[in-house]
Amino acid sequence: MIKNILFDLDGTLIDSHECIFTLYELLFKELNIQLPPKNEMYSFIGPPVEHVLPKFVEKEKVKQTANRFREIYKTIDLEKTNHLFPNVLELLEKLNNDGFNLYICSTKNQQTVEKLSKILGMDKYFKKVYGSFDTIGRFSKLDVINTLFDENGIDINESILIGDTHYDVEGAKKANLKVAIVEYGFGNMDIIDKNDVLFFAKDTNEIYNKIIELNNKRV
Repeated sequence: MIKNILFDLDGTLIDSHECIFTLYELLFKELNIQLPPKNEMYSFIGPPVEHVLPKFVEKEKVKQTANRFREIYKTIDLEKTNHLFPNVLELLEKLNNDGFNLYICSTKNQQTVEKLSKILGMDKYFKKVYGSFDTIGRFSKLDVINTLFDENGIDINESILIGDTHYDVEGAKKANLKVAIVEYGFGNMDIIDKNDVLFFAKDTNEIYNKIIELNNKRV
Protein backbone atom coordinates (compact mmCIF):
# COMPACT_ATOMS: atom_id res chain seq x y z
CA MET A 1 0.00 0.00 0.00
CA ILE A 2 1.41 3.39 -1.01
CA LYS A 3 0.80 6.22 1.46
CA ASN A 4 3.79 8.50 0.86
CA ILE A 5 4.80 9.94 -2.52
CA LEU A 6 8.19 11.61 -3.00
CA PHE A 7 8.46 13.77 -6.10
CA ASP A 8 11.67 14.72 -7.80
CA LEU A 9 11.50 18.35 -8.94
CA ASP A 10 13.39 19.05 -12.20
CA GLY A 11 11.97 17.04 -15.07
CA THR A 12 9.16 15.60 -12.94
CA LEU A 13 7.16 18.52 -11.59
CA ILE A 14 8.83 21.43 -13.39
CA ASP A 15 10.44 22.18 -16.73
CA SER A 16 13.58 23.96 -15.55
CA HIS A 17 15.74 23.63 -18.65
CA GLU A 18 15.66 27.38 -19.43
CA CYS A 19 16.84 28.17 -15.90
CA ILE A 20 19.60 25.55 -15.84
CA PHE A 21 20.83 26.33 -19.35
CA THR A 22 20.99 30.07 -18.56
CA LEU A 23 22.89 29.35 -15.36
CA TYR A 24 25.53 27.17 -17.02
CA GLU A 25 25.84 29.60 -19.92
CA LEU A 26 26.67 32.42 -17.50
CA LEU A 27 29.06 30.26 -15.47
CA PHE A 28 30.91 28.85 -18.48
CA LYS A 29 31.20 32.27 -20.11
CA GLU A 30 32.77 33.59 -16.92
CA LEU A 31 35.20 30.65 -16.84
CA ASN A 32 35.86 30.82 -20.60
CA ILE A 33 34.67 27.22 -21.07
CA GLN A 34 32.97 26.25 -24.30
CA LEU A 35 29.41 25.05 -23.83
CA PRO A 36 28.56 21.58 -25.15
CA PRO A 37 25.65 21.21 -27.60
CA LYS A 38 22.17 21.82 -26.21
CA ASN A 39 21.19 18.15 -26.46
CA GLU A 40 24.13 17.25 -24.20
CA MET A 41 23.25 19.96 -21.69
CA TYR A 42 20.07 18.14 -20.76
CA SER A 43 22.32 15.75 -18.80
CA PHE A 44 23.16 18.74 -16.55
CA ILE A 45 19.59 18.72 -15.25
CA GLY A 46 19.15 16.37 -12.32
CA PRO A 47 22.58 15.67 -10.84
CA PRO A 48 24.20 18.00 -8.29
CA VAL A 49 26.54 20.56 -9.85
CA GLU A 50 29.43 18.75 -8.14
CA HIS A 51 28.75 15.78 -10.44
CA VAL A 52 28.72 17.92 -13.59
CA LEU A 53 31.75 20.15 -13.07
CA PRO A 54 34.54 17.51 -12.97
CA LYS A 55 34.09 17.07 -16.73
CA PHE A 56 35.00 20.72 -17.27
CA VAL A 57 37.25 21.97 -14.44
CA GLU A 58 40.20 20.61 -12.47
CA LYS A 59 39.33 18.52 -9.41
CA GLU A 60 40.76 21.09 -7.00
CA LYS A 61 38.54 23.81 -8.48
CA VAL A 62 35.23 21.96 -8.32
CA LYS A 63 34.20 23.21 -4.87
CA GLN A 64 35.06 26.84 -5.65
CA THR A 65 33.28 26.66 -9.01
CA ALA A 66 30.22 25.03 -7.42
CA ASN A 67 30.06 27.90 -4.93
CA ARG A 68 30.19 30.37 -7.81
CA PHE A 69 27.43 28.40 -9.55
CA ARG A 70 25.21 28.89 -6.51
CA GLU A 71 26.04 32.60 -6.34
CA ILE A 72 24.97 33.06 -9.95
CA TYR A 73 21.84 31.00 -9.26
CA LYS A 74 20.67 33.68 -6.82
CA THR A 75 20.60 36.21 -9.69
CA ILE A 76 18.34 34.12 -11.96
CA ASP A 77 14.65 35.02 -12.27
CA LEU A 78 13.18 31.73 -11.03
CA GLU A 79 9.58 32.56 -11.89
CA LYS A 80 10.41 33.47 -15.49
CA THR A 81 12.69 30.52 -16.22
CA ASN A 82 10.85 27.65 -14.51
CA HIS A 83 7.45 26.28 -15.50
CA LEU A 84 5.16 23.53 -14.25
CA PHE A 85 4.60 20.60 -16.56
CA PRO A 86 0.98 20.31 -17.77
CA ASN A 87 -1.60 19.36 -15.12
CA VAL A 88 0.89 19.08 -12.25
CA LEU A 89 -1.25 21.13 -9.85
CA GLU A 90 -4.30 19.02 -10.73
CA LEU A 91 -2.29 15.86 -9.97
CA LEU A 92 -1.11 17.18 -6.61
CA GLU A 93 -4.64 18.31 -5.74
CA LYS A 94 -6.10 14.87 -6.43
CA LEU A 95 -3.38 13.01 -4.53
CA ASN A 96 -3.69 15.41 -1.61
CA ASN A 97 -7.47 14.99 -1.52
CA ASP A 98 -7.02 11.22 -1.59
CA GLY A 99 -4.96 11.42 1.61
CA PHE A 100 -1.46 10.73 0.31
CA ASN A 101 1.47 12.36 2.10
CA LEU A 102 3.41 14.32 -0.52
CA TYR A 103 7.07 15.41 -0.38
CA ILE A 104 9.58 16.97 -2.76
CA CYS A 105 12.86 15.04 -2.87
CA SER A 106 15.36 16.87 -5.09
CA THR A 107 19.11 17.34 -5.41
CA LYS A 108 18.54 21.00 -6.22
CA ASN A 109 19.64 23.37 -3.44
CA GLN A 110 17.25 23.29 -0.47
CA GLN A 111 16.52 27.04 -0.49
CA THR A 112 15.83 26.99 -4.22
CA VAL A 113 13.46 24.04 -3.83
CA GLU A 114 11.56 25.97 -1.16
CA LYS A 115 11.41 29.12 -3.31
CA LEU A 116 10.26 27.29 -6.42
CA SER A 117 7.53 25.35 -4.62
CA LYS A 118 6.09 28.66 -3.40
CA ILE A 119 6.59 30.63 -6.63
CA LEU A 120 4.88 27.95 -8.69
CA GLY A 121 2.02 27.44 -6.22
CA MET A 122 2.87 23.91 -5.12
CA ASP A 123 3.90 24.44 -1.51
CA LYS A 124 0.42 23.92 0.00
CA TYR A 125 0.33 20.33 -1.27
CA PHE A 126 3.54 19.11 0.36
CA LYS A 127 4.18 18.01 3.92
CA LYS A 128 7.82 19.04 3.52
CA VAL A 129 10.27 19.73 0.71
CA TYR A 130 13.86 18.49 0.63
CA GLY A 131 16.86 19.44 -1.46
CA SER A 132 20.64 19.27 -1.32
CA PHE A 133 22.48 21.11 1.44
CA ASP A 134 26.11 21.60 0.47
CA THR A 135 27.26 22.97 3.85
CA ILE A 136 26.39 19.69 5.58
CA GLY A 137 27.45 17.43 2.71
CA ARG A 138 23.95 16.47 1.52
CA PHE A 139 24.39 16.12 -2.22
CA SER A 140 23.14 12.86 -3.73
CA LYS A 141 19.59 11.60 -4.19
CA LEU A 142 20.32 8.91 -1.60
CA ASP A 143 21.43 11.59 0.90
CA VAL A 144 18.18 13.49 0.42
CA ILE A 145 16.04 10.34 0.61
CA ASN A 146 17.72 9.26 3.84
CA THR A 147 17.23 12.68 5.43
CA LEU A 148 13.56 12.73 4.47
CA PHE A 149 12.86 9.35 6.05
CA ASP A 150 14.99 10.07 9.13
CA GLU A 151 13.09 13.29 9.86
CA ASN A 152 9.53 12.16 9.16
CA GLY A 153 9.26 8.68 10.61
CA ILE A 154 7.34 7.30 7.64
CA ASP A 155 7.50 3.72 6.40
CA ILE A 156 9.74 3.31 3.35
CA ASN A 157 7.73 0.22 2.37
CA GLU A 158 4.63 2.43 2.03
CA SER A 159 6.45 4.99 -0.11
CA ILE A 160 7.43 5.64 -3.72
CA LEU A 161 9.72 8.11 -5.49
CA ILE A 162 8.51 9.62 -8.76
CA GLY A 163 11.44 10.85 -10.86
CA ASP A 164 12.75 11.14 -14.40
CA THR A 165 16.42 10.11 -14.51
CA HIS A 166 18.73 7.23 -13.70
CA TYR A 167 19.89 9.22 -10.67
CA ASP A 168 16.40 8.79 -9.22
CA VAL A 169 16.41 5.08 -9.98
CA GLU A 170 19.87 4.53 -8.50
CA GLY A 171 19.16 6.58 -5.37
CA ALA A 172 15.89 4.80 -4.74
CA LYS A 173 17.44 1.38 -5.31
CA LYS A 174 20.18 2.07 -2.75
CA ALA A 175 17.52 3.15 -0.25
CA ASN A 176 15.29 0.12 -0.97
CA LEU A 177 12.57 2.56 -2.05
CA LYS A 178 10.09 1.90 -4.86
CA VAL A 179 10.56 4.19 -7.86
CA ALA A 180 8.52 5.22 -10.90
CA ILE A 181 9.79 7.21 -13.88
CA VAL A 182 8.06 9.85 -16.00
CA GLU A 183 8.86 9.74 -19.70
CA TYR A 184 8.26 13.46 -20.37
CA GLY A 185 11.23 14.66 -18.31
CA PHE A 186 14.94 15.02 -19.02
CA GLY A 187 16.15 11.49 -18.34
CA ASN A 188 17.69 9.20 -20.93
CA MET A 189 15.41 6.16 -20.95
CA ASP A 190 18.13 4.06 -22.64
CA ILE A 191 20.38 4.11 -19.55
CA ILE A 192 17.66 3.38 -17.00
CA ASP A 193 17.49 -0.21 -15.75
CA LYS A 194 13.83 -0.95 -16.38
CA ASN A 195 13.94 -3.89 -13.96
CA ASP A 196 14.36 -1.42 -11.10
CA VAL A 197 11.35 0.71 -12.07
CA LEU A 198 7.86 -0.07 -10.75
CA PHE A 199 6.16 1.79 -13.59
CA PHE A 200 6.68 4.38 -16.32
CA ALA A 201 4.25 7.24 -16.96
CA LYS A 202 3.87 9.32 -20.09
CA ASP A 203 1.93 12.12 -18.33
CA THR A 204 0.56 13.22 -14.96
CA ASN A 205 -2.77 11.49 -15.52
CA GLU A 206 -0.95 8.19 -15.91
CA ILE A 207 1.00 8.82 -12.69
CA TYR A 208 -2.27 9.13 -10.80
CA ASN A 209 -3.97 6.16 -12.42
CA LYS A 210 -1.02 3.83 -11.86
CA ILE A 211 -0.65 4.76 -8.19
CA ILE A 212 -4.35 4.10 -7.61
CA GLU A 213 -4.06 0.84 -9.55
CA LEU A 214 -1.10 -0.26 -7.40
CA ASN A 215 -3.02 0.49 -4.21
CA ASN A 216 -5.99 -1.48 -5.44
CA LYS A 217 -3.58 -4.38 -5.85
CA ARG A 218 -2.08 -3.62 -2.40
CA VAL A 219 1.48 -3.31 -3.78
